[in-house]
Amino acid sequence: MRAHTAARRIARSAGDPSEEAAALNGLGAALAMRGRYALALDTHATARDLTDRSGDRPGHAQSLNGTALCLDGLGRTGEAIALFTSTRDMCVREDLTDGEITARFHLGLLLSQEGRAEEAAAEYTAVRDLHRALGRDLPQAHAGVHLGGVLLDLGRVEEAVAALTDARAAARRSGDLHRVREVNRHLRAALLREPPDGD
Repeated sequence: MRAHTAARRIARSAGDPSEEAAALNGLGAALAMRGRYALALDTHATARDLTDRSGDRPGHAQSLNGTALCLDGLGRTGEAIALFTSTRDMCVREDLTDGEITARFHLGLLLSQEGRAEEAAAEYTAVRDLHRALGRDLPQAHAGVHLGGVLLDLGRVEEAVAALTDARAAARRSGDLHRVREVNRHLRAALLREPPDGD
């Protein structure tokens, strides 16, 4: 928090609104991690005002995603889902891939928690595919694990196994052995639920 506050002070003195907004978004995320959601909301709102004035669209998307996370932290899950959805759509229109990925991933989490597994699966699929297109193996594996989980919840075991097998390949490419072991645990659990051939 001190680092983000210092970075904001430097950016403000340099007259750089984009850097100031980035520091504020970082500070907002740090505040949210400490459970100080109301203050984090105000911080992201200030960042949003700066990005509106400067035309910094990636920073604007970041502040919106941060705001949605705070709303969820405050128990305002419906509002969070609505904001993640509108942020996702804005990012798609404006080709803001990182903002889209963030919005879709957290939207998947919330939809899954709300029992909306079909919608969550669509979001996780999009996140996985975006990371794949960007050559990001580790986050692709992470999204694949979440996708496999919601597909299992839906009883779509074959698709879950395929998603987790794909996630394992991505994890292996990344060289992260911890992630490989994690995916293997999920894959074993999915295979145990898969009926034998012919059943």
